[in-house]
Amino acid sequence: MGASSSKAARQATQAAAKPRPSWAGATAESIEAAARARPSTVGRASATKDEFIKQDSQDPQLLAQLNRLGPVSVTPQNMPFQTAQSVRMARIYQSRQANEELQETDQRNRTSASSLADMLNERKEARTQADLVNIAKDYSVDVEVLNTLARYVNAPTVGPQIQREIKDEDDEGMPKFNAHWTTAPIDAQVKK
Repeated sequence: MGASSSKAARQATQAAAKPRPSWAGATAESIEAAARARPSTVGRASATKDEFIKQDSQDPQLLAQLNRLGPVSVTPQNMPFQTAQSVRMARIYQSRQANEELQETDQRNRTSASSLADMLNERKEARTQADLVNIAKDYSVDVEVLNTLARYVNAPTVGPQIQREIKDEDDEGMPKFNAHWTTAPIDAQVKK
């Protein structure tokens, strides 16, 4: 029996001598001690700026250093390197600007893809040589160039007579149209 009472007494003296680990949690005594050790913060936190908050936010050393440095001057040598994307976009912009400048001047035998398609579609309805001359004049193209283009290039023609419906795996029918090559009536006259 004597051994058990001495063991309890020994544990009590060891617990009093050893501080509690930080992970053990806060006790009422430790919270009160921390509150007494902290300086009073009454009047320092506020929803509006008072004189203490303004003084606290100022850094006279930083302000003096910034005034000594002065304003920043940015020169092209200080600019960061250009990325590949910015170089590519600059080239696109330059080429578009060059194209606009070229379009402002009257150029023969030059047209955009959409204008080419419109020109070829108008040519399909030409019945006389005068119609071809008018189309060529409207698009600033030589008649010979227009005929050569029509021989090798054509805009698609969709005919309702060749319409068919194709079903996909959901059995939803989508109308599909076949495009076919259409020549101008004037070309049929030349071949005869």
